[in-house]
Amino acid sequence: MRAAGDAAPRHSSDQDLDGEIDLAELLRAIQFYNAGGYSCAPLAESEDGYLPQPSGGAGVDPACAAHASDYNPADGKVSLSELLRIIQLFNASTYTACPGSGEDGFCLS
Repeated sequence: MRAAGDAAPRHSSDQDLDGEIDLAELLRAIQFYNAGGYSCAPLAESEDGYLPQPSGGAGVDPACAAHASDYNPADGKVSLSELLRIIQLFNASTYTACPGSGEDGFCLS
């Protein structure tokens, strides 16, 4: 996900675009995991453009980008391995975009 005017892609969980995944942002990814999925939503309805909800195998809406936590595969659900990756980013304190390397295009810093 690329923020307006930002040169580097940012992780969707990094809602304040500070290059760190904080506890509130981690808990948001946990919401998606616990719900069984997520869907895209207008910012008027959601702080980050996504709503937790079971996807029922419907996959990601092609009209919006998949959440950065949902990368293997991007299927509208955050799996346990994908959730563990966001926990890894949270524990690292900071991350950087590294397209083409790393499992999700982000590297621990």
